[in-house]
Amino acid sequence: MSAYDYRGGAYYNLGNDNAAINDFTKAISLEPNRASSYYFRGNVYAKIQNYNAAIVDYTKSIELNPNNAEAYYNRGWVCAMLQNYNAVISDCTKAIELNSNYAKAYSTRGVAYMNGLQKYNEAIADFNKAIALNPNYALAYYNRGVCYQKLGDNTRAQADFNKAKQLGYNG
Repeated sequence: MSAYDYRGGAYYNLGNDNAAINDFTKAISLEPNRASSYYFRGNVYAKIQNYNAAIVDYTKSIELNPNNAEAYYNRGWVCAMLQNYNAVISDCTKAIELNSNYAKAYSTRGVAYMNGLQKYNEAIADFNKAIALNPNYALAYYNRGVCYQKLGDNTRAQADFNKAKQLGYNG
C-alpha cells in the first residue's frame, strides 16, 4: 500500500472525507492498477452517499482484483441504496461464492429478495443462513420476521421480532 492509501485511511477514520478522497485519488494516479485504492475510495464515496462514484470505483477494484468478496458486497450494498435489487442479488451471490461464511452478504441478498422481488421464501433462506453464521444477527431476525409476516405466519414473525429486540434491534 502507498503512503497515500494509509493517510487516506486515517482521514476516512477521522471523518475528513474530502482529504481521504484526495489521497486515494493521488494513490490511483501514481499506481492506476492498485485495486485497493479504488476500493477504499469507493468506501468513502459510499459513506458520503455518492453512490454512482462508489459503483464506478468498486467496479474498477473488482476488474483489478476479481477475488475481493468485500468489493462485490459493498457494490451490492450501494446498489441496494439505489434499489437496483437484481444487481444486489448478483453481487452478493458473487461475494458468497468467494466467501461462503459471509453473513452480511446473505442478509443483504435476503433484503433484495424481500424488498425488491417479494420472493419471501428465498429471503427467508438467506436470513436463515445469515443467522446460522451469526446467531446474534439481530437485523437478520427482524427481516426474517417481516418475511414471515408477509407470508401470514404471525407466530414465527413475532418470535423473530422478539429475538431481534432481545439482541438489541430497535427498528
